Amino acid sequence: GGVLAADGRRRKGYFEMHRKLNALIKRADLLSFKKRADVLLMTENYYEVFRALTNLQGMRISGEGSRAQEVPNPSKFWFKNAIAVDSDRLYRRAYSMLSAGRWGHGLADTCLALGKMIKYPVVIVPTFDFLPKEVAAKLLNYAAAGGLLVIGPSVPDLDENMRKMSVFSGLKFSAKNGFKTAVAGQGNVVLWDFASADALDSIIRSFSHAVPPVKIGNPEVDSAVHEFGKRFLLWLANPTGSAKSMSVEMPAKRLKDLWGSSKCVKVKNGVFKVTLPPFKIAVLEVSR
Repeated sequence: GGVLAADGRRRKGYFEMHRKLNALIKRADLLSFKKRADVLLMTENYYEVFRALTNLQGMRISGEGSRAQEVPNPSKFWFKNAIAVDSDRLYRRAYSMLSAGRWGHGLADTCLALGKMIKYPVVIVPTFDFLPKEVAAKLLNYAAAGGLLVIGPSVPDLDENMRKMSVFSGLKFSAKNGFKTAVAGQGNVVLWDFASADALDSIIRSFSHAVPPVKIGNPEVDSAVHEFGKRFLLWLANPTGSAKSMSVEMPAKRLKDLWGSSKCVKVKNGVFKVTLPPFKIAVLEVSR
């Protein structure tokens, strides 16, 4: 909200928040920092269109919980999965697991240019029976350039017009580290099905050099890491109604609380403790 009310009075809470934020931007050179993201989670827009179409004609089946969703009969359309439900379910599961594992990640749709995708060591895209041919080629080129491409639960063999597509036909999948994998140029493609969905963390660790930028000993606290040279900003948020104490592990020698809402102790061997009050955030500048 704005710092001024309609009659010109200061809105105390908003004014204080904006004051602290402006001071933080100046003190920490905030605009120079970039979010640490080794993993890119992508969504395919055609699946969203497909979901919208099934709201117009389809059959009712029960989704997660008690909410019913409109989805087509998979056997009628020859699809292996109820795409309208499963695409969103798999995407949300991947997002939750990346957050829980403290993996720095970005979000995008498959319209993103290949040059930007290559900046990420790992790209995850839920895929089903069909996928636009142009998108399929771009994903395969990403893997061939040395990236880890995680797709599934199906390897698409149809294009957006439901015609046979052979982009992925040259991949030879075999079992490795408990997962179906294939070599593509300098990189790897891992087929991620629903059975191994809870092992996403293992897939990233087994087939890439990516590592979470921080370890936090409290799953209820949200986090993000921004970096600039040898300086890091660790953002912590306590979305609960009770204070949370946690141990934090990341490469650090010095620590500075830029927001002033947390209690911190000195860094020892890259580990320090933080106590965060209810519904509060902390912005910690961590220097190596």
